[in-house]
Formats: sequence, C-alpha cells, structure tokens
Amino acid sequence: MTRLRLLAILMLVVGYALCATAASAQAVEYSCKYFFANVYQATDCMEALFSEDVPYVHGHLTMGSVPPGNGFALGAVIEKPTHFVSPFAPWILPDMRDQNVFPSPADPDTKQKTDQGGYKSLLIPKLGAVFSTNGSWIVSGTADWLPGIYKSGIRLGKPPKLGLPPIKKPCHKFLFSCTDSVLAVHLNGTHRVARTVSYYGLGPATPDVKYIFGLDETYGGVQARLPLIDAFILSGGVEGRYPVLPAVSASNSAIANLPPAALPGLKGQPTYLHSNVGFMMRARHVFEPAIQGRETGPLELVHRGAISPDAEFSYHWYNAGSGSGMSFQQLVASASLSIELGATTEGYVVSTDVKGFWPRTFYRILQHYCGGPPSDPRVVVDPKADAKQKDAAKKKQEVEWKAKGYVFEIKHDSLCDFGTLDLKSHLVTTTPDTNSVIPFYMLPTLGGQDIDSLVSLRGFENYRFRAPDAMFVQAEYSLPVWDPFALFLFYDAGNVGTALSDLSFAHLRQDGGFGVNLRVMRATILQGYFAGGRGGGLHPGFNLVKQF
Repeated sequence: MTRLRLLAILMLVVGYALCATAASAQAVEYSCKYFFANVYQATDCMEALFSEDVPYVHGHLTMGSVPPGNGFALGAVIEKPTHFVSPFAPWILPDMRDQNVFPSPADPDTKQKTDQGGYKSLLIPKLGAVFSTNGSWIVSGTADWLPGIYKSGIRLGKPPKLGLPPIKKPCHKFLFSCTDSVLAVHLNGTHRVARTVSYYGLGPATPDVKYIFGLDETYGGVQARLPLIDAFILSGGVEGRYPVLPAVSASNSAIANLPPAALPGLKGQPTYLHSNVGFMMRARHVFEPAIQGRETGPLELVHRGAISPDAEFSYHWYNAGSGSGMSFQQLVASASLSIELGATTEGYVVSTDVKGFWPRTFYRILQHYCGGPPSDPRVVVDPKADAKQKDAAKKKQEVEWKAKGYVFEIKHDSLCDFGTLDLKSHLVTTTPDTNSVIPFYMLPTLGGQDIDSLVSLRGFENYRFRAPDAMFVQAEYSLPVWDPFALFLFYDAGNVGTALSDLSFAHLRQDGGFGVNLRVMRATILQGYFAGGRGGGLHPGFNLVKQF
C-alpha cells in the first residue's frame, strides 16, 4: 500500500513540474510584458497568472487547497479548458455589467460528432499541487469523463414578447431529456498532508484551549452526476479513504496531552469505503426591466437583477474495516440564494449639469458602478475618415471636455452593478453504526474554515467547535470597489451538538464583521476580514478558497 501511494504521488509531482515550467513562461510572456507600465497592467498580469489558461498546457498558479491553519500555500494547476456542460464545472458567475447576465462561454469539442450523429466522448483531466510554508501539501489528479451518449437537440423557450413565436434554444438530448448539461463521471485521486489541525474537544461548550494533531489522507474514487432537467441533477459515487494520524512533537499535541476518552477513534485509523447518493437543484432567473429607451432628460435608475437559488442533499455511508467499530452514516444538506443587485439607466447626465458638492459626489460614485469613466465621449466624425483622423477627432473632443470641466458622464442604457447578497445554510448530522464510535478526526467542525475550507463562523478560530451534528446560516453582502477588490459585510450563526435539539436557534453562536474580497475572473479566491462574536472586540482573519 505504501509503495503504491508513493509511486502515485511521484508520478503526479513529476507531471506537475514538467507542465508548470512551460505554463509559467507562456503566461508571463503573454500577460505581464507591461507589468511596470501602470497599476492596471500589473493587476491584469496577476489575474492572468492565477487564471489564464495557456494553449496546449493550460496551467496557472493557485493558492489555497491545503487545510486552513497550515500557513500560506502556493502551487499550480494544469488543466484543459473547462467544459461548462459538465455538472462538475463551476457555475458561470453572473455579471450585471454584461447585457447577458449569465454569459455562456465557448465550449469547444463538446459538439464534435461521430459518424452516427452523436457526440464524441470527452476526457477532461486536471492536475494540481500546492505546498505551504509549514510543510503541508496536497497533490491531486482528477478527470471528468463525458460519455458520448448525447445528440444535438432543440427546445422551445418563452417568447420574447406576446404575439411572437417561442425562442428556439439548443440543448443536449438523451432519451426523454434535453438539457444544458450532460452526464459526467468524475474521477479523483488525492494525497493530502496537514501538519496542523486544531482540536478544542467535542461539543458546543468546550474550553478555549487549543491542541493540535496532524492528519495525512489518501483518498480517491468515482462520482457521477446526471441532469434529468436543468434544475435537477442526480448524484452518487464511491471512494476509498485512508486517514493516518502522524506523531506531532509540539507541546500542545492533542494525542500527548489528552486522555483516549477525549479522542474517540484514536486506537486505529481504518480504511473507509465511502459511498453516497443525493441530488442537486439549481436555477437562475434574470429580472429585465421594461425601459422606454429615453436618451435625454433627467437620469433615472430602473431596477435590474438576477437570482440563483441552489440546494444540495446527500446521504453518506462510511464503512470501516471489519472489526474496527468505527463505521458511521452522515446526512449533508445545504441551500443558498444569490441575489444580484443592479439597474439600467434612462436619460442622460453630465458633470456640467450638476451643481453642489454632494450631488456631484453622488454621480461620480454612480458612474463607477454604471459604465465607468467618460473615456468614450460623443464624437461626430465623417464616416469616410480613416483611423488616424478619427483618433485625432477623439483627442480634440477630450481636450474640450477637460476645458469645460467634464468629470463624469452617465448615458442612457448603462448597466449598473450594485453588488451581491448571498444567503446560505448548511446542516450535517452524523450517526454511528451499532457498536461503533465516530473518530474525532472525521467529525464536522464549525469556526473559521473546516478541513475542506468550508467557511462557517468567521468570528471564531478554525475548527473551534467539533461534534457529530453541525449547522450554520450566513448572510453576506459584497460590493466591487476596484477590480479585483470588493468590500463585504457578513453575519454568521451556528452551533454543533450531539443531538439535533442542540442546534436550536436558542443556542446559536453568532458573529459579524466586514472585510475585503480578492477576486479573479469575478470569483473570490481570498477573504481578509475583521470579525466580532467571541468577545474581546474585532479579530482579524482570512480564508482561502479551495481550488481543487
């Protein structure tokens, strides 16, 4: 077993090293040539380094993925372009500054057909490795297989207006269904080494004394997702999981300082056969306003928004080796609602039409969220003029704007982005099998982030509360201020317990605070914040989003 694991890890690391060198060189050459020209070029370069897919190699840098509390981590991901028809692909994030709020990315290769008229099978591999400053690391290899069982189909959507024919939309057809996504089989093999995992004891009222333990895990298996309709996806899978508790020499080692009774499952770490079944529900809706198209007159904001509800339910069986007495079952349920706040404009306003400090300040801020600065002033040019003449006319107009004191301009039909409101809930219940105990290192936790980087109670330390049952709710409002940064406010509430009655709203731990998001391609990869809730005022914290 050990030799096979070492061989698999070596193969992944060698592949990662060979690919990462080529990927880095091409990304820097393409995106970072003018890094020192200005702050915008530098920002674009850093965003490219952590997101840009290089042709043929498709690699970029990444942060995170190691369990929290293990220092700063940096690594690389090598992957083919994401196929968004896969149910395992991340959701396309909405963009309220785009006419199409949920843009559909190009999906090359998906519609390549066989001679029989169906799609070809696709295999989408991904390889990642991350190493942290305290010696923790993770190496993971995955692949999504899209079987070639679908054909191109057409379905009818709602008519754009009354009296008009329905819109025809392309879809992927299989048996009775015609969906945007297709059946996908996800293969995964991972080895993870966490040098430091915090432990405060079991239950909702443990003393604030931190012990630590290490956890090495090797796990891998197969997971499948089948969309029956766009809003409903069946899921199921099986994996093998082999945890190991290595020796920890620190003075606050949990194993060295606590009695075995406080560390259930310490006597041995069995190999688990983990199976699960469940379903996912997803939907999206855009609220497009009815506008008059008025280009002149007072400026008016017309509400425009979008919602994305999402829910997931799964039931898990963790079967330990024969005679270990550590088998258990687990139910996991989560739901979220993302509300995009935006508007479109009618009318027209320019800075010379507005008097007074506060009104002018309001419109300057509004311009930032509704189309940006007046970098494209209205210029009337002879249609037959060449590019050089048009450029000269534009520069002349810009000089006139500055002379007149034009500081801002908001045109009609500008699209505004006023941020996102996210509401989330999460529930885990764990039940041991007959004559079994649940190992302490397999129990869910609340506080900061858990071992899989799931954010819960940000006003408390990572892994602060640990018990068989856990629940939390969250509300967060984020507002982009300057790409790639966004400000956010948040509220968290939750608790753990040995029974569901311990999770009542009367016993919830609560916290709240504010912070800054660092975003790449509109997706948050890092949060830095100040949170209060555990007493003693506001406490700084940060979390990294798990990348693979």
